[in-house]
Formats: sequence, structure tokens, C-alpha cells
Amino acid sequence: MDDIILVENDKEEIDRIKQALNKTFKIKDLGDLRYFLMMNQRRYALELLKDGGLLECKPAITPFTDITFSVQHLSQFLYKPTIAHYNAVIIILR
Repeated sequence: MDDIILVENDKEEIDRIKQALNKTFKIKDLGDLRYFLMMNQRRYALELLKDGGLLECKPAITPFTDITFSVQHLSQFLYKPTIAHYNAVIIILR
């Protein structure tokens, strides 16, 4: 799964581009961009923890590379997640 950010002043042009992409690839429109992670990773992570009720949890000691690998691996199951995937996400968020 790859993400793409479309930037254009003309909303109709964005819609045309999305329709063209959808003819070749199965796409999912995630809506308006809320965060650009390269610049707001801390803010995004804190919001995830708050939304998940995990802001007060004791943090786990996990190297960043392990977190990156785990998130990448779990992202492969976004279309059909199981309870095991959910439990793994909770561990990552802690």
C-alpha cells in the first residue's frame, strides 16, 4: 500500500485525477490531509495515544526501528484486521 497526496487549487481537477487513478488502481480516498508526518510525528502520536485512551500508559522500551517494522507489517492487514492485529497496535502505541 502506498499513499499519495494530491495538491491542487481546483477541486474538480482533484476529482478528475482521483477518477483516473481509480480506473487503473483500487484507491481509497482518505479525505483531507490532517497531518504531514515528517513534520508533526510527535503531535500525531500524542493524538493517537489520547484517542486510544493510552496517554497515561507506561511507555514500553522499544527501538524505533522495531516500531517502524511493526507498523509497516500491520499496515498490510488494514483491509481485514483481526483481534490479534488490534492487540499488536495497542502494544505499539504503548
